[in-house]
Amino acid sequence: MTANLPHKIRRLLTLRSRGALLRDDDDEMRIHIEMWVAEYESYGMARADAEAAALQRFGDSSEYRAYIGRRAERVSRWEAARDWFSEWMHDVRFAARHLRNTPAFSATAILTLALGIGASSAIFSVVHRLLIDPLPYPNGDRIVALKTNGSSGFVVGLATSPTNAPEDPSRALAHAWAARATHSFDAMAGVEPIFLSMLPDGRQDTVSHALVTSNLLSMLGAEPALGRGFRREEEIPGASRVAMISYAWWQRVYGGSTDALGKIAEYEENPYTIVGVMPKGFAIPMSQPRGFGELALSSPDVWLPDKLVNTQMMFGLLKRGVSAADATRELQAIADTPPASAGGGPGAGARPGSVHARAMRAQDFLAPREVRAIQVLFVAVGALLLIACANVANLLLVRAWTRRREFAVRMGLGAGRARLIRLALTESVLLALVSGTLGVAIAWQGLHVIIALRPAALERLSDVQIEPAVLFWTAAVSVVTGVLFGAAAAFFVSTQNTSDLLRSETGQHSSGAITRRVRSTLVVAEIALSVALLVATGLLVRSFAALSETRIGFDPHNLVAVDVLMGPQVRRSGQSAAIREAVVQALRETPGIVAAGVGSMPAAGLRETTKLEVMTDRGMELVGMKERQKMWISSDYFSAAGIPIVAGRAPKPAATDEPPVASGLPMGFDVLSAEVIVSRGLARRLAPDGNVVGLRIRVADTPDRFHPPNQPVSPTGDPWATIVGVAEDVHLPGPRGDLETYQLYQMPVTRMMDPMFVARFASVPRDVESVLRKTIQAVSPTLIVRRARIGDDYLREALAPTRFTLALLGAFAIVALVLSVVGLYGSIAYTVTQRTREIGIRIALGATPGGVTSLVVADGVRLLGLGLVVGIATAVLSTRALTSLLYGVSTVDPLTFVSIVAIVATIALAASILPARRAATINPVDALRAE
Repeated sequence: MTANLPHKIRRLLTLRSRGALLRDDDDEMRIHIEMWVAEYESYGMARADAEAAALQRFGDSSEYRAYIGRRAERVSRWEAARDWFSEWMHDVRFAARHLRNTPAFSATAILTLALGIGASSAIFSVVHRLLIDPLPYPNGDRIVALKTNGSSGFVVGLATSPTNAPEDPSRALAHAWAARATHSFDAMAGVEPIFLSMLPDGRQDTVSHALVTSNLLSMLGAEPALGRGFRREEEIPGASRVAMISYAWWQRVYGGSTDALGKIAEYEENPYTIVGVMPKGFAIPMSQPRGFGELALSSPDVWLPDKLVNTQMMFGLLKRGVSAADATRELQAIADTPPASAGGGPGAGARPGSVHARAMRAQDFLAPREVRAIQVLFVAVGALLLIACANVANLLLVRAWTRRREFAVRMGLGAGRARLIRLALTESVLLALVSGTLGVAIAWQGLHVIIALRPAALERLSDVQIEPAVLFWTAAVSVVTGVLFGAAAAFFVSTQNTSDLLRSETGQHSSGAITRRVRSTLVVAEIALSVALLVATGLLVRSFAALSETRIGFDPHNLVAVDVLMGPQVRRSGQSAAIREAVVQALRETPGIVAAGVGSMPAAGLRETTKLEVMTDRGMELVGMKERQKMWISSDYFSAAGIPIVAGRAPKPAATDEPPVASGLPMGFDVLSAEVIVSRGLARRLAPDGNVVGLRIRVADTPDRFHPPNQPVSPTGDPWATIVGVAEDVHLPGPRGDLETYQLYQMPVTRMMDPMFVARFASVPRDVESVLRKTIQAVSPTLIVRRARIGDDYLREALAPTRFTLALLGAFAIVALVLSVVGLYGSIAYTVTQRTREIGIRIALGATPGGVTSLVVADGVRLLGLGLVVGIATAVLSTRALTSLLYGVSTVDPLTFVSIVAIVATIALAASILPARRAATINPVDALRAE
């Protein structure tokens, strides 16, 4: 190709060896010097003088030679790299041709490895989304939520929700943090989600909105999809009213048109001009369920500007290099600062030392049980990947053994061991990269399954996808696994010599024995890992069965709960009680409904941690508990919800349960009605004999944010409530270590919450939400039905976390078992092929088919026994990590272990018998003739 180019250009493009380069430069230097010598001699100088003058004119020849040496060294290194790359590309082409020429082997190895890589990539996508980079914003790794009174304990109820959940700071404390926490934070922003907004035409609807500070988007590093964000001056009361809308609402209401900018949205009779559209998929960071069955308003439709001190949820942007723990210490120091005066300061409204500050990352909002489930799945998929690698390594070892004469010829022609090892590793890495490409497609499909199975606590997985970091992970896993399973074949190549490889096909030499031992070790490892995965799956199956059989204390079948928004005008009118009673009456009269009442789904009440004071014959006693649930109900709630009352009666409303607006009495969430009913568990906690009917209780340790000092805590003016009945415990399925079931039921006494209703149908209709909406809005058109929840679905949600872990772990375990059995079958089948001559001789000498079968099966039994022993030991050690995920079953449950061992042994023995029976039918004449 370069033959027609000029000589000097060819010289530039043609790389030469170091010696040739030195010789050419020496010749060139000598030619120059001789030319100058000839020139000086022509002037009449003597030969010696001419040579001296020429050398002086040329300069220091040693320095020139050193320069040429360095240049030659660089060229030599480049040429070596070029040669290596050329050889490597030759190896790649050769490996590709070899894989193409053996389609059965290639398809088996690629599919096996793709399953392992695809599963690991899918689970890594989950880990990356939940634990590594949970906030999909440029500054997401530095965003923290600023909370108080946080606890690390979690329980399972309607969905996983925090015990003593992290709360939003008081406005005084939020203002102090914003002004003084400058060492840890570059910026702070706030959000307050609200339940109700107005559509542009002025009609009322279930469009949620949020108050937000103007710097939230810039702090997250996000940009509006259309228009602009809020300006600082628009937070000030009296400023021009502007709004931003969500991307989804922009598409739904305005069809994605730019004409949406400048349109008017109304809220509480005030017009707001739309100035921008939020980014697609934008949600409030780290938004959590807000208690007693309400929806988590993580993606409001309308956003309005507001000051930081008027918001509930507070977020901070950490300075670079500052950890969440460092920020927590600064926040706590500010919270511990005594109030500047009796009327204000960071600690205003709270007792000294009662505020515990936390700077929480998004990862911190996950329950430990969910984190442990993800970790278990990640380890399990790693074990699956190792099994796949072991299987492919076994295949490559068999392949290397069948190619031993090819290696002998290559070594005889001068190929070194390093060259052969590189050839083996190149083939394995190429195989792994092809598998990794297919694995990405498997991971993409697997994510759809994971999203469909996800429990409510892992709602953030709804938009999980294959991120660039996941692709990098897949590529890295592919290369590492390629080297890992290729190392077995490379080991075989590196231990051979030409004389060994040219021996007979019997393989009765040391290298063959070593290869068999390596393959046997891989099979044992596969069986052991499969047993460990299957035991973990079996324990979860047993746990799931125990959860499903848990006595829940109510009848979920044909039960429906519905949330209703009354609106601020209704609450201010003082007609809440009358409207609640009218809605209950309308529900009772609806065809198909057999009972109805005020209340939420059982066990979905507000979680409280305050202590109770009990007035007994012995005097007043203080009773503390980690948590209890408070339910606001009507007298007919228990019959509608299917909760038996085991003692006493249901509470009755009192005339003063909802006093006039002008009464001046506090209406906090922890205000007790005149009569209450408690669950069996709470009854035992309040009185040792459980006989609590007639006892009087009140809330102790009332939070100052709800009740000013020296104010009564009951709307009746009496701080004591009377227990009039005991209800059956309601206990949703949950993991071992859940809190005891403590429920307290009372009549509604506060206007701070919108009501929830339960209705029991004879048979739940398909359009149940439409039926309920029509019935409720017939009472008042201003009432808004937000959602309807069916009892059976509610129960399934409680089982969803265990079902999620069980489904994925079970799938991994089944695939692992199949791969292990295939590996065992392949190993024994190839051993039979290697021992064909020996088996033929045995049969010729009188061995019976049964004896040959026993001989071959014995090899399988030996590998199976070792695998089971190692697997049981591994399972005993590893299943300790499942403790928080199990319910009603021990981590060393004998039934599970015995069952798994029996299943694995049966399947593995069947895999051993097939090649053994084929060995028993070998014709000795054919076997000896083949040799």
